[in-house]
Amino acid sequence: MGDYFGRILSGGLRGFLDAVRHDGDAEMEQRHRQRAMDIAMAEQVNTSEADWLVERINHDGELHDAEKALLLFIKRESPDIHPGLKPLLDRVA
Repeated sequence: MGDYFGRILSGGLRGFLDAVRHDGDAEMEQRHRQRAMDIAMAEQVNTSEADWLVERINHDGELHDAEKALLLFIKRESPDIHPGLKPLLDRVA
């Protein structure tokens, strides 16, 4: 806190603007890091989600267009495919 006020007082208006800008940059970087972590977590299909999908996709023995599209989307967008989905994903190559 002392460093922050020291920067403000040492440079007048310029010091104030630099101090606010510097602190704003740190906050923005933290928000970007947090958002990147949130996105990475959201990209992963967890065990309960994979089980739910496997139970519903191909339940009637036929792989429908919407199911294929969903599987292709997961295959393309998810960096870490859950093992339970691999047999279904192999069917849509």
